[in-house]
Amino acid sequence: MRGWFYRMTHPQAVLSIIDELRKVVWPSRQETANLTVVVLVVAIAVGIFLGAIDFGLNRVVEEALLP
Repeated sequence: MRGWFYRMTHPQAVLSIIDELRKVVWPSRQETANLTVVVLVVAIAVGIFLGAIDFGLNRVVEEALLP
């Protein structure tokens, strides 16, 4: 195994990186936008769900344990 500096200064390593990047299937602009919306919706839904659980448990603790 060679170090990072060796790999970056030798053309074969750079050519191998370029070859690998050519194999990558990049998403289209529309796919990226759709997936971004999905991530945002799921993040908001999980946040609301966890917030509701937190609120509910907080109420239980305040009512049951604190006079």
